[in-house]
Amino acid sequence: MKRGRPSSTASILNSVTDELPVRGGYLHFVRRAARIVLGSLKKEEEKSYYRVCAEVYTLIADLFEYVEYDMSMQTGQSDHDITLLMEIIDYIRDHVEDRDVLKHLCREIGMSSKTVYRYLKNHVGMSVKDMVDTLKVDKAKKLLNHTEKNMNCIIDECGFGSENTFYRIFRQSTGLTPREYRQKGLEQKDNGILKGYLDFEECEAETIILEILEEQK
Repeated sequence: MKRGRPSSTASILNSVTDELPVRGGYLHFVRRAARIVLGSLKKEEEKSYYRVCAEVYTLIADLFEYVEYDMSMQTGQSDHDITLLMEIIDYIRDHVEDRDVLKHLCREIGMSSKTVYRYLKNHVGMSVKDMVDTLKVDKAKKLLNHTEKNMNCIIDECGFGSENTFYRIFRQSTGLTPREYRQKGLEQKDNGILKGYLDFEECEAETIILEILEEQK
């Protein structure tokens, strides 16, 4: 990272240190990292450079100060909790097209729907519906990028139920319609651009980051 004017960085650093980290959780660090990425997307704004510098320095300081506490909290989580969480996520991913996935999941793992809801909220901060929608969109992205299947086929395979639901959930998640997302993928292939699993278009990245910041207020 290049050097900027010390006075500018110091001034903005003071403006980003008001928020104290949340002990026993990573919401503070997720929020801080989201701000850094969001600031880095605003390449044309000089002030955003200094704000990103301040956020990076503050994040590093917070991590050094709280990592020991957070690690001790995490080690208290039992292996059973981790195994059960992965079992829930894997089941939903494998049966994402099932309209009664929650009902069948509860039967599979021997838990009530309310217990599953609380479990996911406590461990990943998502409701069952949020997780199902996220995994549906992930599957739809793969089908849009790597197959020539039409929209109706993708809707059925991902369990969206209707075209309106598909377009609404997909756009909320990515900032693009399914057709726009597929077209972007085709253009990138034509230009010889290789994209990794976590490499998003800027508009998609900004949409996701803003949602993270909004959820954690």
